[in-house]
Amino acid sequence: MGIKSIIRSIYGKCGLRFLRKTIITPLKIRLYNNRKQRILTNISSKTNLTVVFMPIDISMWKYDGVVNQMKSDPRIKFYIIPSLYPDNTREHNKHIQDMMRSHFMAKGYPYIDGYDFIKEKWFDARTLNPDVVIFTQPYNVGHKYFRIEHFWKNSVFVYTPYGMVLEYIEGFYNMLLQNIAYRLFYPTIFNYYDAQKLAYNKGTNIVVTGYPIEDEFKNHTASYEYIWKQKDPAIKRVIWAPHHSITNSETIDYSTFLEIADSMLELCNKYLGKIQFAFKPHPVLKKKLYLHKSWGKEKTDLYYARWQEMPNSIIAEHDYVDLFLTSDAMIHDCSSFTAEYLYAGNPVMYLSKSNHLSYANEFGKRCYEVHYHGSCISHVYDFIDDVVIGGNDTLKKTRHQFVDEHLSQHNTTVAEKIYKEIVALMERH
Repeated sequence: MGIKSIIRSIYGKCGLRFLRKTIITPLKIRLYNNRKQRILTNISSKTNLTVVFMPIDISMWKYDGVVNQMKSDPRIKFYIIPSLYPDNTREHNKHIQDMMRSHFMAKGYPYIDGYDFIKEKWFDARTLNPDVVIFTQPYNVGHKYFRIEHFWKNSVFVYTPYGMVLEYIEGFYNMLLQNIAYRLFYPTIFNYYDAQKLAYNKGTNIVVTGYPIEDEFKNHTASYEYIWKQKDPAIKRVIWAPHHSITNSETIDYSTFLEIADSMLELCNKYLGKIQFAFKPHPVLKKKLYLHKSWGKEKTDLYYARWQEMPNSIIAEHDYVDLFLTSDAMIHDCSSFTAEYLYAGNPVMYLSKSNHLSYANEFGKRCYEVHYHGSCISHVYDFIDDVVIGGNDTLKKTRHQFVDEHLSQHNTTVAEKIYKEIVALMERH
C-alpha cells in the first residue's frame, strides 16, 4: 500500500486534501527550490536546449506558435509526447493518442507516443534529458513517468494555462506546478493579481503574455479549414460547448449538460435546413459520462454518435480555432470559452446555473457581462430565433469594444514572448 493510500485510509479524502495543502505540497516546493538554482546554472552553461511538451488532448494544446518559433532555432531540440491518464479506458486513451499522433505529425512536429499499445509500455521522456518540461495541465496526475517528480532533479518547468483562468479559486493558482515553475505565462494582469493573493509564491514567477491562441485568432489572413457538413452560407453555424462538471462534487459546478442533453438533440432536428450545430464537448466530459450512474459507456457512445450522424451536426474534438472562426454563434457553459470565443466576434450565450458568478474573478465577471444569458432550453430557442436567425445582436458593439480594450492589447505575438523567456534560460548569468 502506497503512502497516499495509507493517509487516505486513516484521514479520508478531506484529510488527504488538507495534508496535501498544508504539509505535502509546501514540502515539495521547498525540496525543489533547494535544487532549482543548481538546475538553472547547469542549463545556463549550455548552448543547446532540450524541451519536452506533454499534451493530454489536442483541444488543450496551445503551443503551435511557440513550436514554430523553436523550429527555426537550431539551438533547440523539442519533442511532443502525449501524457495519457492510466485511469482512462484503454480504448479512450488509444483514441486520444491516435488523434494527437495524426495531428502533430501532420504538422511535422517531432512526436513520440506516450504509450506503446502493442508492447504495453510507457515511454520514459527522462531518457531524452529534458532541460525544460512543459505540461498542458497543472494537476500532476497520471502515470509516474509524466509527473513533476519524475523530472525535477534536472529539469525546470514552464506552464501556460490550457484555458483562460476566470475563477478566483485557490486550486487554479496554488498547486505544486504553479509554485515551482520557472515561468508561468498567464493571459491577463487579473491572473497576476489573483496569484498574489492565492499562491504560496505570490505569483513571483508570472509573466503576463496574453493568451497563446490570440495569435491565431488575430491572423485572419490565414486559410482556415471548413469542417462543417453543409456548405450553404445561408445555413447558420452554431457551436454547443458543454462543460464536464456534471456532478455537484466538482471544484466548480458549471455544467448544464444533464439537464438539456436530450433537448439539444431535438433542437438540432427542429432547425434542419436553418441551422447546423457543432457539438464541442469538454474533452473530459466523455470520461465523466462513462462513470455516471445514469449514463455509462453505451449510452454515452450512442449519444456522441447521434451528433456525428445527424445531417446538420458534427462532433468537434480537435483544435477549435478553425471551428470558432467559421461559426456564427456559440452556446456554452465552459469557463474559458467565456473569454476565448470573444475573439471570434460573434454572439454567444452562456447557459448559467445560479452559482456561476460565485466562482468568477474580476475578469471572468467582465467577460460574462458581454454574453447573452440563459438557464434552460427555452432560452436557447429564444437566442437562436432572435439573435442568430433574426440578427438582433444588441450586444455586438459592447462585445467588440471589450475585445479591443482587454483582449487585443499586445504589440508582439504571445508566442514570441513565451519563446524568448524560454531561450533566455541559456543566457542567464
